[in-house]
Parts: sequence; C-alpha cells; structure tokens
Amino acid sequence: MAQEVLKAMKTALKELKRDSDVTIQELLDEKVHVSLEDYQRALSVTKSGQAVALKRKVSDRNVNQYCPAVTESWEANTDMQFVLNPYACVMYISSYVMKAEKGMGNFLNKPAKK
Repeated sequence: MAQEVLKAMKTALKELKRDSDVTIQELLDEKVHVSLEDYQRALSVTKSGQAVALKRKVSDRNVNQYCPAVTESWEANTDMQFVLNPYACVMYISSYVMKAEKGMGNFLNKPAKK
C-alpha cells in the first residue's frame, strides 16, 4: 500500500503548476484521496527503516534541503542531509574523495610534462 500512496503523491506533485499555493492537506484530500496519517505511514516505510521527511510548503518541493545560516555564509549551493547510516556516510565520502577529477589531473600534469 505504501508504494501506491507514494506513487499517487508523486504523480499529483508532478501535475501541479510550479507556483501552486495548494497545501499538503488539500493535495492529499483532492488529488491523492489519502489521509495525512496514511501518507505519513507510507513515508515511514523505507529499506533501512529510517527516513527524514522535512516539513515544508508544497511549493518548495523542488528546493534542496538547506540550512539558512550555512547558505548565507557559504554563498553557494548546498545540499544538506541527515546522516542516518554511518556505513552509507563513509561510502559516500570515500567515493567522493576518490572520484576522478579529469580537469584537475590535466592541470597538474601539464607542468610535470615540461
């Protein structure tokens, strides 16, 4: 049942206009035909048993998670996420650190070839 509820919600969100002012309750009542409790229950069903769902406006559905203080001081795009699985965190950091940086590699190889 959870998959059907989430699929229906995803479809309803895709059909909304970008600047739509609809509330989550209106969306659930009018488009998805599911109670808030059933929707929250569907969100809680994950492979790991853990998930974080941010409370936000429906109109902000395409905005990455962010911390206003970090965004203001960093002055660049950020994509903040809660770490719920230490192993997944280590794997993410490891793969990020070890990814190929062709541009930087080419830049550093030029002086070495001269």
